[in-house]
Amino acid sequence: MPSEEPAIKRTLGPAAPAVLALLLLTAFFMLPLFGPFLILVMPVPLAYSWVRYGLYNFVAAVAVCLGFTVFGGGFPVVTTMAAAVCLISYFLADGVKADAAFDLTVLKAALAPVVVLGPVLVAYLLFAGVDPFAVLNASFERGLKESVDLYKQMGMSQADIDSVMPPLRLMKGMLVDYFPALLVCLSAVMSFTSGYLLRLHAARAGVITLPDVPLNRWAAPDHAVWGVIVPGFLLIPEVPVLRQAAGNVLGVFALVYMFQGIAVVSSVFDRFKLSWFFKALGWLLIALQPFLALAVWCAGLADTWADFRKVRVKAGK
Repeated sequence: MPSEEPAIKRTLGPAAPAVLALLLLTAFFMLPLFGPFLILVMPVPLAYSWVRYGLYNFVAAVAVCLGFTVFGGGFPVVTTMAAAVCLISYFLADGVKADAAFDLTVLKAALAPVVVLGPVLVAYLLFAGVDPFAVLNASFERGLKESVDLYKQMGMSQADIDSVMPPLRLMKGMLVDYFPALLVCLSAVMSFTSGYLLRLHAARAGVITLPDVPLNRWAAPDHAVWGVIVPGFLLIPEVPVLRQAAGNVLGVFALVYMFQGIAVVSSVFDRFKLSWFFKALGWLLIALQPFLALAVWCAGLADTWADFRKVRVKAGK
């Protein structure tokens, strides 16, 4: 264990993870721009409370966070989000405690909110007589009207506003139709980001030992590619319901190959021995440029057949 511990851990001890989780929840609600991004790391302190201090500490931290959201945010949206964070935390911590494979741990954590909370939320909406897609459509429509008002305040002409509205309405329709896939992808990104940070912090604290195989050697199972191919062909028929269902499935599996593309690019960075500065600059460019992000995804999909890193040969596939 390191000799020097952070001041918050020396002062609060086992209560530190719960306090940090509450701070992240508060910042999530209070900070308008940066706050929403904190959801990606919210499971870390809760999961660490179990890994470092035990199951009872984890249960207490979860109870505090859920109580905070029930009384401060309300049901169902805010409480459901907090419950999803707690579920992800549980499976991430369980995977670390069991020394399970990282990809299997992330998969369980990502699917847990969908399998456990999804049916509960759907049953609640049906009982309340609420159409979630109608609510989403109305919310995004209000957002479009607010955008139009903002454009007018900025001095844009009506002709310019009319020219940008069709792409915005197309994007709104896609967000509504493929919102289930977006939620699954968000859960997966949360699980991956928090799982990586959890393992890294737990290893630095001396609680666990990181495996020798780096994440840039990870590869998706070969048969997972059918999750892209089959829905892609199902998008061809002019059947709206079929297209919506296929698009949601395709969106989820597309994220798998985005992860694989990130692993491929990361291995390239390591092969050229780039410093942390140039690595950070490269990832920033990829995050800001949609075409570069698309190229990373294509590299991940092509790696299924090209095997750029030769991981399948060494694995005997």
